[in-house]
Amino acid sequence: MELDRYPAMKRIREEYSEIESNPPTFESDRRRTNKSNGIASLPGMKRIQRVRRRLAEEYRAIKSNPSDDFDCRMLERNPYEWQFGIRGASGTEFEGGVYHGRIQFPEEYPSKPPSFTLLTENGRFKTHNKIRIRRLNDWLPSWTVRDALYALIDEMPTYPDGELGSVEYNKEETRDLAIKSRAAAPKFGTSERQKLIDEIHKYC
Repeated sequence: MELDRYPAMKRIREEYSEIESNPPTFESDRRRTNKSNGIASLPGMKRIQRVRRRLAEEYRAIKSNPSDDFDCRMLERNPYEWQFGIRGASGTEFEGGVYHGRIQFPEEYPSKPPSFTLLTENGRFKTHNKIRIRRLNDWLPSWTVRDALYALIDEMPTYPDGELGSVEYNKEETRDLAIKSRAAAPKFGTSERQKLIDEIHKYC
């Protein structure tokens, strides 16, 4: 049977594929806070509420004061994960590039920093792998997603030095990838997620 001819079946297949490869972070929150009787503990629920409130506040702040250097979208069904797009820093081999990725927030946010995964081939970091942003090693709870995204933009033109998720291309190859990145947004995940990626690409 050709599933693509049946929208409902296609949707189920997309959601199953995404859940299988990227289980939502908030589900682990719920499992950890559930007692044997199935009732969530009060401290656990309060912590989840605090994290969600913090993420909602940061998201509103970004949308009310947008940046020329990046854009992001929160997944409707999983506020612990956002899609983002950054513009390559001017005066570097990344200038003019549009680089898409995912932000995943830990249960302990903002005590611990978010993690980043790039979806666009870029010449600095591997795609579909968590990457290391050196500035986030000194992460403080007072920092925000905005700070983390700027840290990523600043990290792109630095020497990789064998760090987690890094690759090393020459400048000419990296410039070619920057040009290529503008042509189209990467394809990733469900149709809902792809819609967010495409919206970000239009903005960037």
